[in-house]
Amino acid sequence: MNEPNLKKKTQPYETQIREFWEWCGLRLVDPHTHPLGQAGNILQLNQEYGFPAIDLNNLFLYAKPAVIKKLGKAVWEGILLKWFKEMMIGKDPALALFWAIYDVIKACTPTHKGETG
Repeated sequence: MNEPNLKKKTQPYETQIREFWEWCGLRLVDPHTHPLGQAGNILQLNQEYGFPAIDLNNLFLYAKPAVIKKLGKAVWEGILLKWFKEMMIGKDPALALFWAIYDVIKACTPTHKGETG
């Protein structure tokens, strides 16, 4: 898949946002057919409101614990180093952190062929 936003580090596409938050354990569900809240390792959110905004609060609340749990604290520390470097050259802090995490997710996650949803 060609992902120009990944190279440019601009605002991510909706598909990238969905992939990111789902990797972090968030799912959008219909509240009439699925309970909201924690369901095992998944946090089910009302699909009418969409995924959380890409801001520092949400990235540290949802993405940080997911990275540490799935990939380890050392990987998180590497992400932070990359994030600091991006911010030093004037990048938007939230987008810089999003892309630093997304780069690692893409590098560490096998392709999801055949997934639907």
